[in-house]
Amino acid sequence: MRILSLCALALSLLSLPPARAAEPVRGVYLASWEGLQALERLPEGRVNTLLLAFLRLCGPHELPKDRAACAGKPAHGLSDGAVEAAFNHALRQRKQREPGLRVWASVGGWGGSDGFFPMAASAATRAAFIAEVKRYLLAHDATDGIDLDWEHPGGNGAANGVPLGGPQDGAHYLALLRELRTALDELGREQGRRYGLSVAVNVTRPVLQRLHWPTIVPLLDHVFMMSYDYHGAWNPHTGHHAALLGAGRDDSLEESVQTLRAAGVPARKLVAGAAFYARAWQGVRSPRPGTAASGPGLNADGALGWRELKPLLLQPGWQRGHDAARAADWAWHPRRGIWLSYESPAAVRAKAQWAREQGLGGVFAWEWTQDDGTLLREF
Repeated sequence: MRILSLCALALSLLSLPPARAAEPVRGVYLASWEGLQALERLPEGRVNTLLLAFLRLCGPHELPKDRAACAGKPAHGLSDGAVEAAFNHALRQRKQREPGLRVWASVGGWGGSDGFFPMAASAATRAAFIAEVKRYLLAHDATDGIDLDWEHPGGNGAANGVPLGGPQDGAHYLALLRELRTALDELGREQGRRYGLSVAVNVTRPVLQRLHWPTIVPLLDHVFMMSYDYHGAWNPHTGHHAALLGAGRDDSLEESVQTLRAAGVPARKLVAGAAFYARAWQGVRSPRPGTAASGPGLNADGALGWRELKPLLLQPGWQRGHDAARAADWAWHPRRGIWLSYESPAAVRAKAQWAREQGLGGVFAWEWTQDDGTLLREF
């Protein structure tokens, strides 16, 4: 009888339809400082993943601009306040209309990651942070997961004038993810839902090699690949900042995917990043990538959103080109000596198509408010 029951069970399992594969990510980061109108402007149904940026860490290395939001918060706490509460209300309503939309709260970001270094360094400080994450999730029920945007374990590039980081950060990063994943699972059981965990990572080889990916990967839902800013005004020469192709070079999505796959990360967890902004240089005398430059062009940091760039390129004097070998676009103004690297609608379309062909987990962009809607349509 037991054998017959087991056989019947096996046959019933075989008759079940195959499990539905997870829908690939179509996501954007949305800068909370742009206000609720940025969310209202995002077309419904266009994305299935929204990453609200950024929550900051309070306490050690707290930024002056975050002091008001961090007032009264514990060390290693989160900087949420009225803005996040307003977004939670709006997102709860939006998810009623879009039940497939998943919302992630992103912590850190460039210039906002210094607090990760002391927080991740001990079990006690990690526990303080994790308690704050749980508090945030309970208070913001529209949020489905936490995205850690620590830039970057091993070295912060002196983003705020103080160099931080060292070889110990790899172990601290792993410990933080392990303990946070355990806490999210426990909270999920209590609340009857599952909370996701993702990371956003710089995808150049030196940063990726600091982390033990085979141990990290099982803890994560997604690895958001920041496959942009490969080059910028911090370099003394021009270069494609978001190139798709370039095997063997440490400045392309293609090579970054190969590096992560070789490290043991399955393709389905990798989400390719698109840039809704350009990087610009000045003092450039040739349209050829790799030409010497004297500093940032167009504005102080050399970054310009697509919304501003699109009409600019229609003005007289601009030469535009496409590097087929890199699947990357550029523009040059000979008289002004400005050269810029950007992703056109065609480039975003090619990146999204390539991600599908490679079996990646989807595509996302930084950052929605920099678009006029034409780039997002290419997802």
